Amino acid sequence: MFKFSQTKTALTIVVLMLLSSILPGCIETVDDVINEDESTHPNAAPKEAMGMWWPTIDGYIEIPTISPFTEWYDSDMKDIKFTDEMKAEHPATLRYKSVEEGMALAVEIDGVEETPQKITVTLPDRTLITEVNAESDNLLPQFEIDCTMMLAFDCSAGEIKRVIDINDLMSVELLGSLRLNKIASVHDLDDDNLVMEASAKRLFDDTTEVSYTITIEFEESIWVYTTIVDFNWVLPFLFPRSDISVTGIEVTQAVQTADMQMRLVEGKTSLARVYVDSGDLATANVEVTLNFCILIFCFDEMTKTHVAVQNPDRTNFTHSANFILPDHWVTFDGIDGPMPIGLIAKITPIHPTGVIDYVDPDTS
Repeated sequence: MFKFSQTKTALTIVVLMLLSSILPGCIETVDDVINEDESTHPNAAPKEAMGMWWPTIDGYIEIPTISPFTEWYDSDMKDIKFTDEMKAEHPATLRYKSVEEGMALAVEIDGVEETPQKITVTLPDRTLITEVNAESDNLLPQFEIDCTMMLAFDCSAGEIKRVIDINDLMSVELLGSLRLNKIASVHDLDDDNLVMEASAKRLFDDTTEVSYTITIEFEESIWVYTTIVDFNWVLPFLFPRSDISVTGIEVTQAVQTADMQMRLVEGKTSLARVYVDSGDLATANVEVTLNFCILIFCFDEMTKTHVAVQNPDRTNFTHSANFILPDHWVTFDGIDGPMPIGLIAKITPIHPTGVIDYVDPDTS
């Protein structure tokens, strides 16, 4: 099971003995608190892999000239190693990124004296294959799709897999799949440099994690690289979407007027109400975390689950996530006069049944 990195934040400042403040919206402040939910998933992709545009899949990696913004500028780059049958390792450079609901990757290997027979990229729902040409690139000569998983392609009844060849691309149906999958490779004999580029659109249907294998086949050897990567910011395209938001934080005590005109008293039991709007959904399960801060320092937090509703009504107690504030949050011995404290509310989508039933496209 994976967890979306979709935490939203709201802040309210409370001055004891004064009227509490209600600050609607998502306010980014106190960096350590807001950023503490960065994923620690071992397969999590770094934010550098959050791509903005699709590269041109032609087997050539664009070199920066006047502008640094090349086709792979918005990708993560790392050193990897292919392994052959004898367990020998072959270093390479991998560039990869998510774009929209898909992924693009490029592999560059120096010192390749022999032109490979073909390169295969195996993804969970499709297989991309390119036959390497030492003189020019071959754009998508062939790819294989899994008819049981590939929703973007209409296989015939009972068909499990289909291999699509470049000679079949006069079919309108196959041209639709061509737009979703591209692969190309070039082997430069002058400097023994091998480059493979590939892209797979609409890859993330119901998950943000993808496993893939790159296989390079030579006449007498096969090099393999396998990995798993989790793009936890991607929104799978099969799920309903709704902008869940914190609309306000309110601090009240046992005796209070409807318009919140009663002053708060130091040391008296106080209740913080966090209002969360479910957006386009009737309800949405969220985890609400309330942080206690003074100035820019946050010292403590409380967390509870909550079922958000549309247009929460403050007269309905169940329409807010309610926290009884601990004594040490509201009592300050030896300090005379009002004491300002900060309350930061964060919300994170949760899925109690283990099945993702919605995603939030706005993580601001």
